Amino acid sequence: MKKIIIILSLAVLTLVCGCSKDKSGQEYTFLSKDAPENLTKSDITKVAMLNNFSLKLTSKMSELQANGSFVYSPVSIAYVLGMLAEGADGATREEIVSALGFEDYSQSQMNEFFRNLIVLSSKPSSSCESLEIANIVLTDGTLRVKENYKKMIKQYYDADVREGCLDVGFINSWVSAHTHGLINNFIDNYEIARVSAAIVNSLYFKGMWADGFDISKTAKQNFKSPVSGERLTDFMNKYVSKSTAVHYSEGFDCQWLMCDFGDEENNSGDYSMIFTLPVEGKTPEMVLSSMGLNNWEQQMSSFKSANIDIKLPKFETSTVSGVTDALSALGIRRAFSADADFSAFSDVGLFASMIKHAARLAIDEEGSEAAAATILYMATSPGTEDDKPQYFQFYADRPFIFSIIEKRTGTILFQGIYK
Repeated sequence: MKKIIIILSLAVLTLVCGCSKDKSGQEYTFLSKDAPENLTKSDITKVAMLNNFSLKLTSKMSELQANGSFVYSPVSIAYVLGMLAEGADGATREEIVSALGFEDYSQSQMNEFFRNLIVLSSKPSSSCESLEIANIVLTDGTLRVKENYKKMIKQYYDADVREGCLDVGFINSWVSAHTHGLINNFIDNYEIARVSAAIVNSLYFKGMWADGFDISKTAKQNFKSPVSGERLTDFMNKYVSKSTAVHYSEGFDCQWLMCDFGDEENNSGDYSMIFTLPVEGKTPEMVLSSMGLNNWEQQMSSFKSANIDIKLPKFETSTVSGVTDALSALGIRRAFSADADFSAFSDVGLFASMIKHAARLAIDEEGSEAAAATILYMATSPGTEDDKPQYFQFYADRPFIFSIIEKRTGTILFQGIYK
């Protein structure tokens, strides 16, 4: 029985048409001819590196969430890691930046990249799309944070250090406000026991389909879940004929459907949602385990207009999970140990005790809304935790991968599986 992997990828940077090379000389192709003015050629390469991190992390996350649907935002986690790296030194910092794919760049170059993402997200080309990124660092009031760290994260991450605000009520209110109420009661009291500081990120997205679904055509149909068996689900139905806002592709034993967000006047905007439907006999996890960056970029450049009969489930999914183990599997280990070096953050010996992530996503006939929050706790003592259009059928009646992307760049913000 198949799963549908829905990879939600919100790309925050715009990629120019052409190729870029990483340190190994590997070429990567990009999605759009129109790059934002504030992006450098180096930034474009960094997008590929960040997407590589995202795809690897999604594979690890899917292994840990094998019993059901899941959704998460790799970009939210990357922001927290970027701020953590700013406070790290030596081998601790090297492991973090290497996992993110920025080992060939200075801390300031990586910081500038993340700052450009925030700037770009504040300038959507369509009134029917919104992406909001927010960051904050909190302490218990006794920990003294170095002034240079405060300066750097304010300059590059637009994050304040709030001393004495390491409080469950404050954190939950902040996350709820910045995710427009999609994520509530994010943390519990027991989580901050013996915690001296916390680094927090939130990410919120809302987009209306550029080519929406007629609600009168929504009908019940069986969805084949490997977890709960066949279950009646509301399916959105639509036939498109060479739409400029809906695109189709096949590859890597999957069908791929890209639905753009935007408005009727301007048509497609900056973001898209990608549905990746494995062939019968293949699971989303199998696809993700072999979906490297080169394969991903190759697939992103293969979409075309087509005649497509579409059936998509109307759904909502949410996930709350620890991501420490997944990050450790990607090579970030020292930060979570007594050997951690966060001397650029504070003179007090600290280590990352836990990193927690929550995400929620819903799609319906009008569009999609998604949010994510990530919190990393820092403590002083160890703790736990073909070019001619053809006719195709895209019936997402089994588990699939979902992705929301900012089309101009391809940066992956959300990824998950629906099953």
